[in-house]
Amino acid sequence: MKRVFFNDHGEPDAILRIEEIPTPEPGSNEARVRIPLRPVHAIDLAFIRGVYPLWAPLPQVAGTEGIGIVEAVGAGVNGIRIGQRYSTSWLGTWAEQLVLPAQMLMPVPDAVSDEIACQIRSNPITAYGLLYDVKGHGYIINSAADTSVGRLLIQIAKREKRPLINLTRFYKDIPGLREIGAENIIATEDKDWLKQIKQTAGSKPIIGLLDALSGEMGAQLSGLLAPGGIHINYGRLSGRPLALTPEQAAAHKVNLQFFVIAEWMNKVGPEKRQQVFNELWGLFTEKQIFVPVAAVYPLEQFRQAVKAAEDPSTRGKVLLKS
Repeated sequence: MKRVFFNDHGEPDAILRIEEIPTPEPGSNEARVRIPLRPVHAIDLAFIRGVYPLWAPLPQVAGTEGIGIVEAVGAGVNGIRIGQRYSTSWLGTWAEQLVLPAQMLMPVPDAVSDEIACQIRSNPITAYGLLYDVKGHGYIINSAADTSVGRLLIQIAKREKRPLINLTRFYKDIPGLREIGAENIIATEDKDWLKQIKQTAGSKPIIGLLDALSGEMGAQLSGLLAPGGIHINYGRLSGRPLALTPEQAAAHKVNLQFFVIAEWMNKVGPEKRQQVFNELWGLFTEKQIFVPVAAVYPLEQFRQAVKAAEDPSTRGKVLLKS
């Protein structure tokens, strides 16, 4: 089987390699899946660069999510059907086949396409979890509205009637955001974008900041939060660490948190976790929310796929097929 791997952290174009190795066999309580489709996520690239809060031994196969078709199971595995599609969340999905704990597989409803199923465990769960963790009434800043997570936040918040202030880098992004129902859109290429946020909020408090940016801009946005507001950091699109410490946030009466999917899933517990998945499956099936696919590349063209995924002009998710 083919797999895309790296021996050390660094820039994807410099360190990623593809190799062919023997097909692995599942051990006890494990399953082997064939992976026909997987996304190129921002967290995948952050992990490759060594800036995502996730440790794993090196060398490591890239990728954290995909759709898997079960080929074989090990001893002690029950309830997993050979040939069934499963949502797969585990390190190493940028490979033609993957062995993982069977308990990490989640069956995919027939009505859900491979293109949606291969990415359900990351961006949709992130968007849902971010909104879930902001309690109370008031505005929530969506700091990166024209990203996959940002667009999902718009769709889910609209359904839940939660008001967002949506930030995007460029004026040219605004029409596309309006098409999916976004309101209160502000382009940060405007010199007075901070003033516009304050004017939009008016007398209504800003209770939450969903910060995909970090850097100085993340710190500036945090300063707009009402006392007791929550600043949830979930990305580093600025390329720089957040210019704000937990102590500085506390001094301004802001609750600073860092969102990691696995930690959130553990925090809410199995019952809530299953409820979230069921709700998301339903929303995608009923086309109440959607995730556009920008491009699909063969696994062997992983470098082109990474370049496309990081191109600011790309609208939608880039996928790798095998």
